[in-house]
Amino acid sequence: MSKIAYKHPSVSLFLTVFILVLTAMALMTLAALASRMRLTGDDYCYNAILAREGFWGMQSYSYLSTGLYNGNRFSLTFFSGLAGLFPQFGSGFLSIFALLMWLLGLTLLVDWGNKKIQLKLSLLEEIVIAGIFATLVLWSTPNLEQSFYWRSGMLPYFMPLVGGTWLLLLVIWVSESRKNQWFILILLFLAAIIVGGFSETGLALQGGFWGLYFLIALLLSRFSKDKSLAYVLPALSVLLGTIFALALLFFSPSTAIRRMDLNPSPDLITLISLLGLNIKVYLWIALFRRTLTILLPFILGTSLSFLILTCRRKNFSFQKDILSWQKGLLILILFATFSLILIAFVMLPATYIWGDYPPERALILSQVVLTFSCIFIGGLLVVILNSLFSSIFQRNVNLRNGLCYVSLFIFLSFLIAPIMLINSELSQWRIFNKWSRMWDDRHERLIQSGLVGDDEIHVVQLDHVIRDVGELGSDEGYWYNNCAEMYYGIDKIYADQPGW
Repeated sequence: MSKIAYKHPSVSLFLTVFILVLTAMALMTLAALASRMRLTGDDYCYNAILAREGFWGMQSYSYLSTGLYNGNRFSLTFFSGLAGLFPQFGSGFLSIFALLMWLLGLTLLVDWGNKKIQLKLSLLEEIVIAGIFATLVLWSTPNLEQSFYWRSGMLPYFMPLVGGTWLLLLVIWVSESRKNQWFILILLFLAAIIVGGFSETGLALQGGFWGLYFLIALLLSRFSKDKSLAYVLPALSVLLGTIFALALLFFSPSTAIRRMDLNPSPDLITLISLLGLNIKVYLWIALFRRTLTILLPFILGTSLSFLILTCRRKNFSFQKDILSWQKGLLILILFATFSLILIAFVMLPATYIWGDYPPERALILSQVVLTFSCIFIGGLLVVILNSLFSSIFQRNVNLRNGLCYVSLFIFLSFLIAPIMLINSELSQWRIFNKWSRMWDDRHERLIQSGLVGDDEIHVVQLDHVIRDVGELGSDEGYWYNNCAEMYYGIDKIYADQPGW
């Protein structure tokens, strides 16, 4: 943002810091709410197996036996077990740690892109851009409570974003170092397996992305002068690791047992038809019901591109040689096509397994693709316009200056996203805080009851802090009650007492 107002660098610094503070406040609000999270819903079932089998026993039992949850998701089981060792703060710490790692990974990606195309952004500006992107994704996620706060929803759907970001960074670093030693490629292979083990949906997106990445790298290597495989071999290692992770998920004994209760998978023609319908529904909802989630990233991309092209400290004019409009148009078409393919991969598991639309908590994965696509396409359109009308902008200084300040004003419109995110999440602080305090009290009472060997206990019935996620109920035969009974070592738990 120091490139925004070359005549007034102090103004630019103020705007950069202001945006950074606002996005940081939005993300800190999420972290504060996440810190209040405890066990709820499926979390009790993961902890039940953890209490019965121990941490390492939980890993093998979950994968080999039909349990109380999707035990084939081996990375989910591992991290859920780690968090379960600290039931009162493990879930919150895991969400906050994942958020911080994602922001760090995004910042490093922005730094790489900055150096690659020589934008000369400062570290502060790189952090701001990473924070803006993260804020837009989290704000536009259809069910953020399940996708981020709830441990059993965060691990299968948010963690693939974190792992995928770092996997991309590793491939970039290895490729550019041109040190494709076998042990490095094996490490990439193992990293891809770990990242792919969180969920079928995350693995599908991972497979689609790295499949396209590998094909593009292979194609470019054939046309390069040195015929280098520096980008091909790391991508191939990750793609093979992704395929291996798919095999581990698909051929898990727990998967085979669970598939007995599912309807037969649709044939190829039906699958393609259902997949097309799901993509159509997703885009229709985004365009006509959640229009701002499309509009704000697009505006951000166009305005940021204008700012970079018109408001630089040196050579403020547009440059002809950035990209021809023909190449720009071809890239736009290819990028839009690839984005649709990646969204299709997000939709694929639910469509194939259940013949249905994915649950809202899974759509954070497609929302990342959609948000980045809108930003990229908006910025690319400006570059195409630059190649078409560069001579006009080079001759007219007043027009350039006017575009600079108009672009800055339009760019600041994105601040709607962090403000709305802060407002929506702060409105939940009271119930989250009350729920966590009462949960802690109930947890201590249940532990003490289990230690003294009580056969039956009646506790306070808490409200549902996460939308559409169950809590302990008044029926001791309820699924989550059964998991809690196994976890606490009590025969019957009734959550039927007043007090909420």
